[in-house]
Amino acid sequence: MFGLHPGVLFAIATVYSIAVFLGVWYFLNFSHKKVAHKWLFINRFLEKARRKGDSRLVKKYGLLGLAMLMAVPFPTIGVYGASSLSWMMGANQWRALAAVVSGVAVSNSLVLLSLLGLIHVTSFMG
Repeated sequence: MFGLHPGVLFAIATVYSIAVFLGVWYFLNFSHKKVAHKWLFINRFLEKARRKGDSRLVKKYGLLGLAMLMAVPFPTIGVYGASSLSWMMGANQWRALAAVVSGVAVSNSLVLLSLLGLIHVTSFMG
């Protein structure tokens, strides 16, 4: 896989997710009130994240539900949306980071294992 060990790819994806979370969180903390009325796409993005996060999992379990929602490797809610949603929920930053990273880790693990399994199966065919 591009000459990189799968564990290195997993680590890169996880570190990227942490960087995205922190970037979104700090952007919303420090500049949301200043730019929300100027840049309307931010309000549209936050409303879209709120709609995606308006599930029974998140309502019932909070951050744990958010992590479970992210753990499914389908285009339900990504790191950007989960970071925004946890910010809108008023969650503690470090607990929200733990929830987002755990959801990303499970999702990335499932994708990585399925990809490695597919590579293994196709190696028998040809």
